[in-house]
Amino acid sequence: MCAGLAYLTQQCEPIARLDVKLGRLARRLGEPDPDTPREPPPKPPRMHWRTYDRLADVFGDARHARTAYYLDGKTRLLDWYDPTWRERHDAGEDG
Repeated sequence: MCAGLAYLTQQCEPIARLDVKLGRLARRLGEPDPDTPREPPPKPPRMHWRTYDRLADVFGDARHARTAYYLDGKTRLLDWYDPTWRERHDAGEDG
């Protein structure tokens, strides 16, 4: 019988899911404090370089996706707040 439970990441916003993914990857790479690291941690001892390179690539992709999601949200907020900001920005008026 199913209890209707869900994983934590199934209940989170997409940006929070990416934060969880980055934290898990950082822990796997040996980072002691994985609170949204900006760069992949250095290669842990005894880890194959092939494994490290693969995990570092996944880390970079997740970091890029998180940044893109964040910037998309800010752009949508600006569109809602001031629909003419793009025109002014393209004309060079926003500084």
